[in-house]
Amino acid sequence: MQNVIKRMQIDLYSPTCYEVIKAQQGDNNSRVVEFEVFAEGEPYILTDVIAKMEGHRGDGSSFIKDCEILNNVISVTLDTDVLFDSGYIVAKVVLYDKNSNSDSELLNTISTIPFKIYVQKNPCDKNDVGLNNAMCKLVKLYSFFNNIIR
Repeated sequence: MQNVIKRMQIDLYSPTCYEVIKAQQGDNNSRVVEFEVFAEGEPYILTDVIAKMEGHRGDGSSFIKDCEILNNVISVTLDTDVLFDSGYIVAKVVLYDKNSNSDSELLNTISTIPFKIYVQKNPCDKNDVGLNNAMCKLVKLYSFFNNIIR
């Protein structure tokens, strides 16, 4: 099975409201978000640019992920680190000028692409499955012995 790819077209000169991307808590590398970048309607070829996805998970904790760039498309794969907690992720892809401040760790920001991810709570917490199975077995044993005693 291939990854689910969500592609959005972004024009750097045209502010817009971006849709919410949906994902499942705990998924790992199953969703790829692609941003096709334009400048006034023309493909904006991303040369000498570094792209990073930065944001806050539903629990408020932060993350930073490297993005891949090919021509005018920025891709980021959503992994378990990003999708660790359920709720809304407020995120952005930040484009940095690769050639800026070469003597410093700070890079100049070229542009920012804000977006949100809604992470649906995982209905099955794998950490609880073993406990639930053990509890079910104990309840069955209790019922079994309770019926013998009667």
